Amino acid sequence: GRLYTENYLGLNLFYHLSNGSFLRFTLIDDYLKRDPELYLFEDVDALDREIITELIFAWKPTQLNTFFIGAKGGALDSDDLESPAFDAASFYIKYQRSFRF
Repeated sequence: GRLYTENYLGLNLFYHLSNGSFLRFTLIDDYLKRDPELYLFEDVDALDREIITELIFAWKPTQLNTFFIGAKGGALDSDDLESPAFDAASFYIKYQRSFRF
């Protein structure tokens, strides 16, 4: 038999703005289907699915400085859950500095 089948979909959409700034939307869908009878240990879910989304805005006030503002969230689905469950959401700000030598 087949031990597992995994389908992985990754989608990235970019919108470039002036001065090197951009918006990026990312969608990742990871679908894993297993045959629990072929595993030597117990507690193997026949279905695991994870969906992740992320939205990032990058702003470049100068060539050497970049600010990132982003939000990330996702959902999980498995045999233990009756319906897909919202996992968590996070928001972040990041500063990046480049140096010239």
